[in-house]
This record gives sequence, C-alpha cells and structure tokens, in this order.
Amino acid sequence: MFVKLTAIGHIDPKGFRRVFFEVNGQQNSFDILDRNSNQALNLVQREKADPNNINHVGCSMNGLIVDVVKKVGEQVSKGDPIAVLSAMKMETVISAPVSGTIKSLNVKSGDAVVSQDLIATIE
Repeated sequence: MFVKLTAIGHIDPKGFRRVFFEVNGQQNSFDILDRNSNQALNLVQREKADPNNINHVGCSMNGLIVDVVKKVGEQVSKGDPIAVLSAMKMETVISAPVSGTIKSLNVKSGDAVVSQDLIATIE
C-alpha cells in the first residue's frame, strides 16, 4: 500500500482541516481536528435550539456573530433584529420569531456559531 499526502486545507471555524491524500493512486480526503489551532482550542459546544419551541432563536447557518443588537431583559417584537451573522461574506440578521422579553443571550460579538445553535431565548 502506498500513501502520499497531497494537500492540507485551511482551518474552518470549528478547527478542522481537510486533508487530501492518495492511496495506491486513488485520491481521498477527510476532515481532521487540528488540535494546535486556536479554533480547536477555543471550540465551544453550544446548546441547540429546539425547533418545536417558538421561544428559541436558532442560528440558520454556520458563521460568525458580528454584532449583538439586543440585551437580556429588553423587549422585542416579532421580526426585531437580535444579532447579525456573517456567513460566506454576507451579513444576515437573526430576528425574533415572537414578541416578548429576551430571557437569555448565548452569544457575543466574535463568536463562531453553527447551524441550529441557540442564539437567544424569548419569554
């Protein structure tokens, strides 16, 4: 068996790298956790939003929180912005799905988040 490393990809927000290699001339790849990266060292496992709970505000896609607009205890109306997410070089507003009071905020500016992470809870 002949194994040849052909390329190592960039680190993603979760601290993983894609590694490309050949085994007997066949191209293969897989993701591995780069344990020496800052992303891996700071990797945070966040609570996931319950899709059946209308008071949970979940993240729609992987990205970076660039701004948190609301604070715990503030009143929000349905559709009000809670945070701003940067993903794939675009900014997306994370909005309140219901009216109420912000009970908890689980992110701050600069946090990396993945799809379905719980951003906030409204009561």
